[in-house]
Amino acid sequence: MTDIHTLAGAYALDAIDDLDRARFAEHLAGCPSCATEVAELIETMGALTEATDETPPVGMRAAGLLAKAGADVVITSRRMESGAAAADTIRQRFGATVRPVAMPGTAEAASLLEGAELLLSAGGAGIRLVPQDAWAERSGLQAAADVNAVPPLGVEGIEVTDNGTARHGVTVFGALGVGHLKMKIHKACIARLFERNDLVLDAETIAEVAQGLA
Repeated sequence: MTDIHTLAGAYALDAIDDLDRARFAEHLAGCPSCATEVAELIETMGALTEATDETPPVGMRAAGLLAKAGADVVITSRRMESGAAAADTIRQRFGATVRPVAMPGTAEAASLLEGAELLLSAGGAGIRLVPQDAWAERSGLQAAADVNAVPPLGVEGIEVTDNGTARHGVTVFGALGVGHLKMKIHKACIARLFERNDLVLDAETIAEVAQGLA
């Protein structure tokens, strides 16, 4: 069996199978050295993401799944060219259409949230994308989630421990709150693997498992 300490890099890059991801996530809670290594890797990837202006994989998967489920999804990028490339990747992978919009800085966040029901921030680690005054008390906005656990967080005003917390008229989720649900999904997926040996846990299948936990 693979030495679990060697999985830190693959875990941070999200280049790990679901069984090892669940094993490592459980290990991470009790291993400060691995937690530090993962945080440093995520921070480095965040800096690279900002430099290359690419939409991170987590954001593209979430956008693709939501669009495939029928949601009207808008993805943002600092440059329109990068957003259009991400939208094309999502279309090819999920067969769903999302609308790319350029957001050069935080000043545009408020206008882009007009009419939004859900805000998901999945940008690079340590990069603030949405100021609090852009989402707080916003009419129609039902929920906001930020998967960034490295300060400053992507959405100002959300705490990493928020887990369905009511803040400024919006139900919010921080990275650790999202992680709590993610662990439940991992455990449910592992249980499925014991039920059948031909199961392929792609993004769509994992989303179905998650819906069954609701």
